[in-house]
Amino acid sequence: MRKTLAAALAVSFVGGLGSIPATAQANDAWLTTRGQAQHDLRARFHNIARVACAPDRSSATKIIGHDRYWQRFWCRGGTYDRIAFRLRYRSTGSCGECWTITDLTGTGARHLRNRSPAPGATAPTSGTCPSDYYRNSSGHCIHRPSSDPAGATALCVDGTYSYSEHASGTCSYHGGVARWINHP
Repeated sequence: MRKTLAAALAVSFVGGLGSIPATAQANDAWLTTRGQAQHDLRARFHNIARVACAPDRSSATKIIGHDRYWQRFWCRGGTYDRIAFRLRYRSTGSCGECWTITDLTGTGARHLRNRSPAPGATAPTSGTCPSDYYRNSSGHCIHRPSSDPAGATALCVDGTYSYSEHASGTCSYHGGVARWINHP
């Protein structure tokens, strides 16, 4: 049987994180938030250093309280070895644990799953991170603040960009957060 390119690129998952109000499940299509989509991707793919998602405006949407829930997102980001990628995150079925990615470009799903050191960096030994990275409270190696805005989560008061996975402590040695770009 011949598979389509989209089917060959699709990567389905069961075992999502978090929960959503039951009222968001009114239709058969599961709806989620941008933050949850980003969290799901980082939790599943260990080589994603940073990711930012924007709603696919042609997808289903529902407002519950102060939050807007979407069915699909376009996400882009970079791996720890600085390879850029783009994908579409799509919820499937009627469960929060069921989602898939399609239209993956820039790298393959296998590369997103398996983390490798940044070019020119030595492989981490005895729990150390490559140069220009630090180990955060979750044990992940995160790029140190720099002048590159690509994939940043916050702009620090001193003008550097942070790629922090957690809000707590972001830009703590750089004067604090001046502006959130992609609030974790």
